[in-house]
Amino acid sequence: MLSIKKILVPTDGSDYSYNSLRYTSSFAKEYNVKVYIMTVIEIHHSIYDVYADEITMDMQESKIASLVNQRLDETEKKAIELGIKDIVKIIRFGSPYNEIINIAKEENIDLIVMGTHGRSGIAHFLIGSVTEKVIRTAPCPVLVVRPSVHGMISDLKTGDKKLDGD
Repeated sequence: MLSIKKILVPTDGSDYSYNSLRYTSSFAKEYNVKVYIMTVIEIHHSIYDVYADEITMDMQESKIASLVNQRLDETEKKAIELGIKDIVKIIRFGSPYNEIINIAKEENIDLIVMGTHGRSGIAHFLIGSVTEKVIRTAPCPVLVVRPSVHGMISDLKTGDKKLDGD
């Protein structure tokens, strides 16, 4: 029997992340799970070399965290609208892939549900794929929600998203 108690949903605030939240809502309703909504802030330290006299790393991280927290609050509201009741919000600084894996281990996550931008070719090669790295190293199953998925009706322009059967 499948036992899912904790689901991790890494989000960057994009429509792709919202699609993964839609899938998560189905699991949450079915299994009454705790959902961890996570955002990772990747700080590029080269900016501190240029502006070292004007800003400190702590000041910059605090400002960024405030903005990201607002976006995470919006994601939480969407999750509540989708019927997800037990939500934990997490903001981490660092490498997105590393922090996703760290939280999955620390919190004994049963399933990671994450979106992918669906890049291919040179864009995938240059940018890399956080999702791909998570799939290879996650301590639990990973469900990847592609931009166009079978079984999901999605209109990214209007923001109207439904799962078949809703």
